[in-house]
Amino acid sequence: MLTINAHYSDGCACDAAKKYSISVGIPTKNRAEKLRKCLNALRNQTFKDFNVIVVDGSEGEETREVCFQFSNVLEIVYIKSLKRGVSGARKLIAENCQSVALLYIDDDVYLHKDCISKLFDCYKNLKNRDNYVISGQIKYFGNLTTPIRLTPQGGGYPTQSSNADYFVSALMFVPKTIYQRIPWNSRFVDWGFEEVLYLLMCKRHGAKLFWINSLLAVHDNERQENRLSVGTEANRAYTMLYKHVFVEPSIVNLLILESVGFLRNLVINSIAYLLSPKKLVFFIFSYVYSWVRGHFWFLKDLGIFKSPSNSM
Repeated sequence: MLTINAHYSDGCACDAAKKYSISVGIPTKNRAEKLRKCLNALRNQTFKDFNVIVVDGSEGEETREVCFQFSNVLEIVYIKSLKRGVSGARKLIAENCQSVALLYIDDDVYLHKDCISKLFDCYKNLKNRDNYVISGQIKYFGNLTTPIRLTPQGGGYPTQSSNADYFVSALMFVPKTIYQRIPWNSRFVDWGFEEVLYLLMCKRHGAKLFWINSLLAVHDNERQENRLSVGTEANRAYTMLYKHVFVEPSIVNLLILESVGFLRNLVINSIAYLLSPKKLVFFIFSYVYSWVRGHFWFLKDLGIFKSPSNSM
């Protein structure tokens, strides 16, 4: 069955997800064919007690048509919502979910047939299970993803889930007690670091991260051109400030971020422009602007972060 809410407005949530153990939330935009493969993998899951919530940021109707084609084998809630970005779409998914748990996946993630079954079994067997965000291995550009610990300057390295800050994964299993209490930061309209910030917010409020050391899915991502995204770099600065101020407060790490972190990312990203002085100058301007933009956003949101609800 396909439930369509094509003209969604804030505060007008639908309740089609109430009878399911799990809802699978998928934000998508202009990638109907990838979504088709994603839904096909969901159709083949051994675990059946779930529905799908799709938030479509496309201006055309191709995505809705794909959802309609699968409506005889999947229970799909389709929501049309433009100009929200990935974080805003995920926030909207959570607002329209009443299931025991919410599984966020990207539209280009193809789950192995026993993926949801493994995640739900893991969840049921955990002590204090409603306090865990769960993920697991995904094949990504030929490599297997791992839990990651952030460095003070904004880099990262593989680690155990007990020490991790986030998952390099486009798959995240979140219990109802967490997804209803901790919203996504809709400030992040551009892609990049939205999942990192969300998991840091979960950690700040006492949630733990759990990693399944088993291959669960394939991420059919396309490698992007190596160039600066102002929005992404602003997200990075914002996220690292959040960690050093709220999650693991440290003046020393803040100083490292503002010095070594700033220069490290500047040097790494500028290499591609060394042979073109004009592009290099434009890049440096864009980078500094993105750094300032991330700091401005963070300072503007300080009052919200200090409030118990953390509503964004």
